[in-house]
Amino acid sequence: MEKLRVLRIVIYAALLFMFPAFITSCGAQEANNYYIGQIDSRVGGMGGVAVTLTMDYRKFFWDNTVYNQNIAKASILNFAEGLASLGFANIVRTDVGLIDNDRTGLVLGHRRVVYNGHVREVIRVLITGYTPGDMFEGGWSSNFDWGADTPEYFALTGSYHPEWTNRYNHKGFDIAANRVIEEIKTYIEALGSDAQIVLWISGASRGGQISNLVGAYFERCPDTIPFTYAFASSGVTMSPTARQYQTIFNIINTDDMTTMMPPPEWGAARLGTDLSASVAAYGQEIFRRMTGSGYTYHADAALILLAHEEFVPGLLSSRESLYLFHDSIYFSSEDFLRRDSAEAEKRRLEEMLRPEIRQFLRFYIYEGDGNEGYRVVIYYTAAAVMQSLAYVLAGGNPDNLIVPDQFAGWFYDFISAYMLGGLGHPHSVTAYYIVVRYLLP
Repeated sequence: MEKLRVLRIVIYAALLFMFPAFITSCGAQEANNYYIGQIDSRVGGMGGVAVTLTMDYRKFFWDNTVYNQNIAKASILNFAEGLASLGFANIVRTDVGLIDNDRTGLVLGHRRVVYNGHVREVIRVLITGYTPGDMFEGGWSSNFDWGADTPEYFALTGSYHPEWTNRYNHKGFDIAANRVIEEIKTYIEALGSDAQIVLWISGASRGGQISNLVGAYFERCPDTIPFTYAFASSGVTMSPTARQYQTIFNIINTDDMTTMMPPPEWGAARLGTDLSASVAAYGQEIFRRMTGSGYTYHADAALILLAHEEFVPGLLSSRESLYLFHDSIYFSSEDFLRRDSAEAEKRRLEEMLRPEIRQFLRFYIYEGDGNEGYRVVIYYTAAAVMQSLAYVLAGGNPDNLIVPDQFAGWFYDFISAYMLGGLGHPHSVTAYYIVVRYLLP
């Protein structure tokens, strides 16, 4: 119980600086090919400094296979509420995929740009990642649902998941990306523009992971010219061709625990080109100057991520291993004298757990020898542990979980580390602005 109390304190403290940059436009000058505005960057209400956002739309006539700092900087600073001020019209905000947990927020808008007698229709595709309401259902459960092209996974989840069209890809991101792609196609068709279509695609965290897959689709599409800038993305695919994509740029703060997942032995990758730097190594003073706050991060985040091998060797050796039951991961209740009492406890535990967690567990009633009574035993897959992590990281109450003793130490260490290294300063908009503006060439 003491660990739970400490964990709650860590969660509440982390929430004070989760996604800590608050960006507001402070005035702008606009011409057909430019936007120049002031952006105020603050962390946790502790003040900050204004930075200049200059958006040169002529860049969308340049080579989309070459990284462009101007587009990257605008991508990390420009949020949904800023599209109109940047001269975009017909802005559509929608939550995609609300039929299940593989959902995302999406913002679309367009701006017609003329340069040297040529016309391009620049469509802004801003993938916000999460949807309002229950954060577990609104994205976190999907983040930890890698999926596997195996009978075990389909049996546990009760579906073949027909919208998961590329089985190399992370299942939750792939389905969300396919839904976004259909929304983009519908938007382009309704726009009916006679100009060349340019897609300016970006997102951060879950939005960055989905942007990876959306950008890859449109790089393969001959009718559009995509510029994709993804921030704070984890690995999204097992595809051997992941690095062949030339129009996707992944901006990585190497202190950010999100970018370290999944475990390296999987061989998962981001699509396209990674551009990385460490704010801890090179940008702490800039962070302090911008925010008035010291830069807080978890120096041993990578070691925490790998420490599961100490508890259950091979547990996360591959994504297929997530959906296999392990005899060494189980929960056993106290003994009950009567079987009906044990059955009641089994029902209570089943009802307490979210269905996303419960589907990856197996519940049994065991009868002891002689008069030893009855007990509830729950066997785990690693996927149940992953979904339990997602539940707590989404703000769920740890008291509504059953964490097996064999895995409890790593479980709580991981959450504490992730609150600092995967949701805190290293994952923030401010940190990624520093990476783009000061640390990348």
